[in-house]
Amino acid sequence: MKGSALLAGAAALLLSAGASAAPITKENFMLRTTGDLIALCGVSRDDPDAVAAIHFCHGYYVGMDQYAAVTGRVFRNRLFCPPEGVKLTRDQVIGMLVDWHRNHPQYASEPPLDGIIRFATATWPCK
Repeated sequence: MKGSALLAGAAALLLSAGASAAPITKENFMLRTTGDLIALCGVSRDDPDAVAAIHFCHGYYVGMDQYAAVTGRVFRNRLFCPPEGVKLTRDQVIGMLVDWHRNHPQYASEPPLDGIIRFATATWPCK
């Protein structure tokens, strides 16, 4: 059941990816920058490496989330403050991340973690 949900989620994200997304490269998989992460997460469904890219994106996201959980979510409620009870799926958050960064390309050269935190602080600022 979990596998089906993951495949359905990946398919939904691929279908929502913009047709105007630039083709990904092998360099994007080195994940040196936020731009690389956004390229992988926002891959066009027509890209020959779309399945690998979206799985890489989801793997990075899950890894970051698990790391955050193990370390006590040190950034949450300090750098960004999601509203109580917010229920977003992984696909929704990744879609929001891609959309935000496509509208703020000046941050593409930052490390991927910095790009995620920049998105989260802009989306859910603390008071």
